[in-house]
Amino acid sequence: MKKTWVLVANASVAKFYEFLGFKSGVQLVETREHPESRLPTRELITDNLPFPGTGGDKAPHTGEPPVPPKKHEAELFAIEVARRLREARVEHALEQIVLMGPAPFLALVKEHLDEPTRKILVRDVEKDYTKADDKTIAEKAAEALLPPA
Repeated sequence: MKKTWVLVANASVAKFYEFLGFKSGVQLVETREHPESRLPTRELITDNLPFPGTGGDKAPHTGEPPVPPKKHEAELFAIEVARRLREARVEHALEQIVLMGPAPFLALVKEHLDEPTRKILVRDVEKDYTKADDKTIAEKAAEALLPPA
């Protein structure tokens, strides 16, 4: 069986599991947290980047609306998560990946995967399982790895 990692993530936490087999379950490899994603928007805004609509002049005028602070933090974390998956692939720690999480965050992670890592992505499960127990994660990973009927 191929070395399979299961990423269970949302904008504030990412858990990397190794799938050990259909009967053996999963084993947690590593957890990363991004507490900034949990902060209220007002705490994410700095003096250098005024809140949209306040009339502040410090942000460059590009014609594009500014990125909301929460989305910016989610993207920063998605980049970190994608980088970790790439490192694991390069280190031969994994040969295929299953992603589990809310659709908007999974889209950000996939956007930042390099092409070789994207090619070993076998399935995404668009549901947040970050608070689920290992048994549930193993069951959902096993379902995701079964060939389509």
